[in-house]
Parts: sequence; C-alpha cells; structure tokens
Amino acid sequence: MSPQAATRFADVAEPVSHLQPPSKPDEFKTPLDAFNEVSDLVSPTAGLSKIFDWALGEEVNPVELVKKYFAGDWEAYVKCGQVWRNLSAFCEGVSENIKAGNELLDGTWDGNAADAAFVYFDTLRRNLLDIQGSLAAMGAEYETAAYGVWSTAEVLGQIIAQLCDQALLALIKLAATSALGWTVIGAVAGLAAIALEIEQIADLWSQATAKINALQMAIDGIYSQLAALGGEVAAGLNGFPLPRASYDFPDA
Repeated sequence: MSPQAATRFADVAEPVSHLQPPSKPDEFKTPLDAFNEVSDLVSPTAGLSKIFDWALGEEVNPVELVKKYFAGDWEAYVKCGQVWRNLSAFCEGVSENIKAGNELLDGTWDGNAADAAFVYFDTLRRNLLDIQGSLAAMGAEYETAAYGVWSTAEVLGQIIAQLCDQALLALIKLAATSALGWTVIGAVAGLAAIALEIEQIADLWSQATAKINALQMAIDGIYSQLAALGGEVAAGLNGFPLPRASYDFPDA
C-alpha cells in the first residue's frame, strides 16, 4: 500500500459531534405540577378530611397520597434518554468510519494479514452496530417512562380536581345539616344528604388508583426491558474483538 493510498483514508461521519450534553426537554412538565395546582386550591381542612374519611377511609388525603407516586426528577429521565441516544449515534458514526476505511483498505491491501484485518474491523463494526441499537432502545425506554408518568399525572390531576370538587360540594351540603351538630343523628342526616357525592368520590378514587396501578405495571415492564438492554450492551462490550498482537507494516 503506497503512502498516497494511505492519505485517502478519511472519516465519512463525525461521531464526536453527537457527544453533547442533554438539553432541556420540549413539551415536558414536572408531573407534580398537576397536583400542586390542586393543592393550592384545596387545603386539607377538618371538614374536607371528614368527607374523605367517609368516602375513602380514615386518614386518606387523596392529593398528598397521589403526589407520593409521582415524586422524583422525571425530567432527568428524559435527559438520560437523550444521552443514550447520543451514545447510540456516536457508535453508529464510528461504525460508518470503520466500514469506509475497511472497504478502502480491502481494495489496496492483499494477503493473509489483509484478510485477517478485514475480518477484525468488520466484526468490530458489527459489534458497534449491535450496541448502537441497544443504546437507542434504552433511550426510547427512558423517554417512554418519563412521558408516561407525565401524561398519567395530567389525567390524574383532572380526576383529583373533580374528586376535590365533589368533596367541596359535599361539605357545602353537609353545612346545611350543621344545626344538628356532630351527633349520631347529625352524622346520619349529613351522610344521607351527601350520599351521592360520597359515591362519586369513591368512584373517582377508584379510577385514580386504577391509573396508578396501570402506570406501575408499565414502569415495572420498562425497568425489566432496561435490564435486558443493559445486559446486551455489556455483552457487546465484552465481545469486542481484540487483536492477538500488534502489527508492524514492513517498510517497502
């Protein structure tokens, strides 16, 4: 291979250009925002607590309870997905450069060493593509998790807002029976007056818990998939071909 031929080697892609820090995701809000707005409008007064006790069971504050499921930095999940995608693009670019160089090398170098070199670089290129696919899938899973949590929080925010509206309506109706006081007779009369609201609150809470359970199952599935993809990446890295010994090209 002549020096002139060697100078023809050039990258066809710029892999390093993909190694950029993640940016702030577009059209993504912190999931807790959906419940903080409800919390600002509805304070856990003694009256509302009593309504929730009757409808949902003792010491159940639906707003605070739901918020616990959505705590955390979910925006970081979106950014992590971007990082995996960037690494995927980097591996793809390196693979393209190796392929272009290997094809050029194959056309300018003959012999057993040339054949071995071609197999080595082609195997390396394929391994990089395998890792590239796993990294891209990991990025998609992280983003699916984050946006799934956000979209579920938006729906739940509306359900919890309706639930609190029903609780306030029940509290207003209950105030009409306040003349009876918090006696057994007063409690029975009050429950009769707000029976429909209590039933609707319980139904809305059932819808909310169903959404939470479905989300939890989806997130568990994503975590299982991420574990499998992480294993694929580790296997790919461990399977990188290593040259048996250094090669010194003889002087012409």
